[in-house]
Amino acid sequence: MQLLETCLANSDTTEHNMGETISLLQRLGIRDWVFSDFSSLKRFSRQMEKSSFPLGRAHVHVISYPNIDLIKMIWSIISLYDSFTIFLRCTKSLQEEEFKDALYYAFSLTDNVGCAIDLESALNLPVIGQKVQTLGQEFELNRFLFLDTEGLLIPDEVSKGFRILRSKVPKHSKIFYFPNNQHGLGLVNAFYAMQLALDGLGGTALREEDKCAAAVDFAELYLLYRNKRDDMFSKRSIGILDRAFRSFSGGEEAKSTLQPTSYLG
Repeated sequence: MQLLETCLANSDTTEHNMGETISLLQRLGIRDWVFSDFSSLKRFSRQMEKSSFPLGRAHVHVISYPNIDLIKMIWSIISLYDSFTIFLRCTKSLQEEEFKDALYYAFSLTDNVGCAIDLESALNLPVIGQKVQTLGQEFELNRFLFLDTEGLLIPDEVSKGFRILRSKVPKHSKIFYFPNNQHGLGLVNAFYAMQLALDGLGGTALREEDKCAAAVDFAELYLLYRNKRDDMFSKRSIGILDRAFRSFSGGEEAKSTLQPTSYLG
């Protein structure tokens, strides 16, 4: 399982601090960055243009509404990165043909295209699941980002949403999840979602002043996992999750990385 940083484009992050921020994430083994829209991607990229800090093996994910003009603007920026994915949002109000047109256009630019889906919509509208199944078959989509947009889902609903959508997407698809912690439910939802064989989990490893209100704190999540893992996870899952949280585990290497930033303090 990968950890995906979702707060990198925070407007309070200055150019001077950006290099330190990216360096911290790299030392923590977090090289996947998620941008919630075109504006956040553009803001971050402008900061990076002024910086000589190397991005290394970073993978950039951006979420976009399926609008061709918007995809064009995103492409003008994201194509400059070595590794990226464009996730188009599949919303309940969107006409299927409109979404297909956007997908066709995105795939004309790159194969690195995925679908972002609101879990709450999947729970309440069966048509969303059917739409996802149709699109997955027609476009051979194999990257999906599940979103908790409102932050009001409880763990049972998250698990049900995953089961519904997993039954619709192609086998061997990569599944990512962004839990919303705005109302304090995201931390527990993330913990339970880790039992569902995720490929990636969105949250933040940044310091308190740099965080986004809706992002799950990876340090807090690790502490919850560490104290519950033997009771709630299989040996195989523990091995996978231990690797994901290796830099949070309190070993000597992790301590030397984290203590100077007062990250766990």
